[in-house]
Amino acid sequence: MKKSFPKFILMMFLLLLANIICFAQVKTCNLRLHVFEYIEDNKTEYASLLRMNQTNVITDAKAVAVNTLAKETFNSNLSSSKPYFYKVKEGKYEVTVSKNGYRKTMDLISLDCSITDRDNKYCESILLHRGDEKEVIKANPTFYAGERPRGGACNLTLPSPKLPPLMQNGDALSLPKPAYPAAARALRIFGDVSVYVLIDETSIVVEAKAFRGHELLRKAAEKVALEAKFTPTLIEKTPVKTIGIITYDFVP
Repeated sequence: MKKSFPKFILMMFLLLLANIICFAQVKTCNLRLHVFEYIEDNKTEYASLLRMNQTNVITDAKAVAVNTLAKETFNSNLSSSKPYFYKVKEGKYEVTVSKNGYRKTMDLISLDCSITDRDNKYCESILLHRGDEKEVIKANPTFYAGERPRGGACNLTLPSPKLPPLMQNGDALSLPKPAYPAAARALRIFGDVSVYVLIDETSIVVEAKAFRGHELLRKAAEKVALEAKFTPTLIEKTPVKTIGIITYDFVP
């Protein structure tokens, strides 16, 4: 007469078999992060155009992903200057993105490998704020509401080829020099200030906002940027609005 296996051995065998089956069913895919600089005044027209042109794209950022269940940690590589994780298991990940000159952003990503593109890539958008690199902030999921999917196959809408080009100093017909603020001169503050500008169909600057440079120099740069004149921008022979970046060099 054959002896039967003890029940606990049978249970252990079934449990092991179930774990093997579950492990075999876990999908893996590649995770790529699209990192953008947060535009504070994101309801203005020039900010919308900036996003369409992807002028606020941040390259060469670093990222760390921690699987919230398995507690595994993964460091990103770079693919086309974007943080990239190769063959990670689907599930929830706490992702922290960093870049020199920006505060770290922590975001919770649900990686779903069933909605990847043909290269088995899943994409997610992350925003970084300028500031202290030691500071960590949690991502706000409404930043890109209605404009860009929070995550999914890497089929983000690319800029249309009919979008106007980004204007710069060399495209200006007239570029008056800014007045040097007395307070900045007294404190011997100097350097470059960069200003986003919105240029209307008649080539007049209608909005200007400094985004880089010392605070005591920004107002003067914004004021003089409104006086700049650019060459007309035409698309299919029709004048269109466009955006630009003007950089002013304040020298004492």
